[in-house]
Amino acid sequence: GKPVFAAVLMHTFKRAVGIEILASLHDAALKSLTFWNKHIEEFASQPTTATGAQQDCQDASENTRALKTALEFFCGDITKG
Repeated sequence: GKPVFAAVLMHTFKRAVGIEILASLHDAALKSLTFWNKHIEEFASQPTTATGAQQDCQDASENTRALKTALEFFCGDITKG
């Protein structure tokens, strides 16, 4: 799960998908996704400060980008059909 969240924060994607083989890791990813969905909008909409305004605008743009990415997690082994 963690690499999916990191990727979304670092790059622009329409959709990001995580696949966990172990059920416990899948459960942890879903728990993180619940937290993400609850708090990311609040984080992305934080007002910028007067100091470092240019960097703040860039950060806000990147944070808003993360909101637009659809996140999904699956449990299973993709090497087995």
